[in-house]
Amino acid sequence: MSEQNNRYVGTVVNCDATGHFGFVELRSLTLDGRPHGLDTDGDIFVHQDDLVAHDELRDGMGLGFEVTPDVKRGGKKLRARNASEILEAELIPSNEQPVPGLVVMAPLDQGISESVTALALRRNRLIVHRWMKDVPLPSVDKAIENKPLEGVPHEVGTSEELTSQILATIFPQLAAFDADFNVVDGSDQDLDKKVAETTALYEQLKLTAQILELTREVAQFKAMRKTLRFCKESGLVRRDSLIPNRYLADIFMACPVWFFALKTDELGRADDSWQKRDPQVSPTVMDFCDLFPNERWYHTFQMFNRRVRPLSMYSGEMIPPSVARMLSSATEAFDHVVIATPYHDLAGLEWQSPEWQRAIDPFVLGFKKGLPFFVVLARYSGTGVFPLLPELVADTTNFLRTNKDKLMGFGDRNTSSPYWYDGRRNPDYSLHEAGPTLIRHTDELLTAFEAGHLFDWLRGETDIVK
Repeated sequence: MSEQNNRYVGTVVNCDATGHFGFVELRSLTLDGRPHGLDTDGDIFVHQDDLVAHDELRDGMGLGFEVTPDVKRGGKKLRARNASEILEAELIPSNEQPVPGLVVMAPLDQGISESVTALALRRNRLIVHRWMKDVPLPSVDKAIENKPLEGVPHEVGTSEELTSQILATIFPQLAAFDADFNVVDGSDQDLDKKVAETTALYEQLKLTAQILELTREVAQFKAMRKTLRFCKESGLVRRDSLIPNRYLADIFMACPVWFFALKTDELGRADDSWQKRDPQVSPTVMDFCDLFPNERWYHTFQMFNRRVRPLSMYSGEMIPPSVARMLSSATEAFDHVVIATPYHDLAGLEWQSPEWQRAIDPFVLGFKKGLPFFVVLARYSGTGVFPLLPELVADTTNFLRTNKDKLMGFGDRNTSSPYWYDGRRNPDYSLHEAGPTLIRHTDELLTAFEAGHLFDWLRGETDIVK
């Protein structure tokens, strides 16, 4: 059975004495006020760790959640995931101000031309986002005009065959080597046998380069399958979780200050970069700059992440237990695992300590070289990719507009031309007069934002539209 990527609502019953787990009563279950339509034969298990706000479970509690097969109970049993408490409330009359924290629809008679979806993106807040700062609505309206994640589906069910299709698409040549593209139960017996036979043949023909290429290809195939297995077993094989790489610019502008779950051999280099006045650009930063090979993206990414921040530097919202557990295992499946935050006040040593009230609700992202998409592994709130997105993008542009002069911190009398990445992987390249250069770049970025083409502009797909 595939995981259901819909948002259900139901009532908690039969909690244990500690409040650590309970069940959602099946007869209370609805899907947007309609019959739930789930093929199950029992109440739905829920654990406290799957509550995004980590409140204590209690009988009678209303929950909104997604469902996934309950492997431990088996059969058609289900368990809840990404659950949050639902507080029942009437809609606020159109002539009154919304109560902070309640989910309400804004009135549609305000002379605003956006679609209902756009209004919902801007006006609705889930209870878990009750502490989000107020972002000026004109800025949020402008962020919506820029169409963040346009074309990415908001809710799409899982596909049992999707991971196999991905592997077969990336490694079509291995079909001739009897590769098993089944992600979960695939066997390498036939593949290894055919590779050994072919390698022996290549050796006879003195095709040394072909042997190296085949060995590399098989190693990449097995590593990629491990990553996709992690995604599938974690319920992440959805089109709203597997996001094409071109949309990274959209997520970045919402949460541009990154913390990296680094492997042991990377920690020393990261720590060392924070001890130096002017560190060389790390290979990790280069990898992310290369996703959009143009100067606009290079400047924007490095303005916030010229130095790699290890998780040991993280200072922000409490990381949920379920996210902490996932981080540990995700580092084994991905090349890069990142907590992408809206903590602009931590932009970097070079920003001359900008003051800024933080927004909330970071993303956790996974990246694997060779995959044409990145994976949204988690959101602290558990509410998915889209909630708060326009507000977070607007907050980033407001931060840049307010603090751009502090970019002069990238250039002082000792390091007026700091080490910088320009697409050539030259560790000795320096950005001449970095402060003035980045201020001019920020002005252009803000012009693109006002024109409604920020993300295309960052990707290098369009020039500024005045």
